[in-house]
Amino acid sequence: MQPESPTDLDYELLDDVLPGVTSATCALRSELVGCRAVAIGPLVEYAFQAAASQGVLPSLPEVATSEVASALEQVLKRRWSAQADKATSMHSRPFEFSRVPGRKDVSDPHLVAFVQRVKHAATRAGFDTDTARKLAASFLELADNLWEHSKAPATGLVGYRTATGVFEFTIADRGIGVVASMNAKAEYSDLTDAGTALELALSLSGTEYGRRTGRGDGYRNMLANLSNMWGEIRVRSGDHGLALDGTSPTTREQRTFQTTHFQGFFVSVLCRP
Repeated sequence: MQPESPTDLDYELLDDVLPGVTSATCALRSELVGCRAVAIGPLVEYAFQAAASQGVLPSLPEVATSEVASALEQVLKRRWSAQADKATSMHSRPFEFSRVPGRKDVSDPHLVAFVQRVKHAATRAGFDTDTARKLAASFLELADNLWEHSKAPATGLVGYRTATGVFEFTIADRGIGVVASMNAKAEYSDLTDAGTALELALSLSGTEYGRRTGRGDGYRNMLANLSNMWGEIRVRSGDHGLALDGTSPTTREQRTFQTTHFQGFFVSVLCRP
């Protein structure tokens, strides 16, 4: 009898299993152990969920034993200022994770180099130079949430993965989350639903800054453009998520869904040339 192939650690598994894991003795935990991790988005989302669960969920090393999972685990243990080997190379790796500085400094050579490696990773995946530049700019604009809105940039983590025909990046933090961020403005002070907050912040023309600033239109257009690259986008905050699927040649599907609570903000983008 052939041994069973390991289960892929993907978003479908997370959304199916995590809501049912209620304790450290719950039998459903076993479905998460020994998974195969290829995409970094589900890996990062799970790692943040596991860290916040205080032992209810299996640790990341239990869930996925792979080079990419080990790299993520090591980076999660560090702060930006504690990294002794900050890289300034412009050449990307097959995958890479990094903490971010506690405050935004566009002149930080290590941050500049990381964004350049994101761009190089996109070209390695098969995107032309101009598209790769736009992908890197989108990465930096989405990462800006860490400094502008999370109130906890030191918890932030960024990463990318490149392979032939696939480019992926992800950004996550353990900050205040989208509802609390939008509550800072009077017109959203009564907002309590994370799903509505995600739709307003990332899909419609509303942001923490208010409907008339136009900044929400920028996010909406950017996500639409990313999804048009045979893209799959997932955003999480609170007990909701928003997914944008551009893998159909004729339609782009957006859906908002309720799932396990995510403390902070998470965004994952996967595109194909």
